[in-house]
Amino acid sequence: MNGRGTGLAVRLLIGAATALVVVLVCSLFDLQLALPLPLALGLAAGAIAWWVHVGVDHADQLHSPPLDLDVDYALPHAQDQRVRRLEETIHGAGPRRRMTTGALVRELEGLAAARGVHLDLPRRSGPDGPEAVPVDRAALHRHLRQLAAADEERLP
Repeated sequence: MNGRGTGLAVRLLIGAATALVVVLVCSLFDLQLALPLPLALGLAAGAIAWWVHVGVDHADQLHSPPLDLDVDYALPHAQDQRVRRLEETIHGAGPRRRMTTGALVRELEGLAAARGVHLDLPRRSGPDGPEAVPVDRAALHRHLRQLAAADEERLP
């Protein structure tokens, strides 16, 4: 056992012994106390005394780092307005939300055209011309990796 466990056991024994002494002293004065209640109070007092003595382990400091307001912290692709608009569009994606397949495909096409990258975005023929096919998560990640690779090639 470590030092904490031994301290707890000793304090519990002291609490129980104190409770027994109180019961014995009370019986000398013809005052009858049931043993379980003083014993429980003695054990509780021993546990509280141990807890106060040992204390609670504290976690690491919870201070947050200072906020960096310098604009140079942003990655190059985050400085592009179209990338931020795409991030905002993707953030709103989901059933019954403002994001549509058409909006996502238009944003991806615009980003690809600005970077000179060809994305293989699936299309199907509709009554009003070609329509965008919903882009699943795997395809979206593949397209974003292609756009990121094109940005990395352009960096000096």
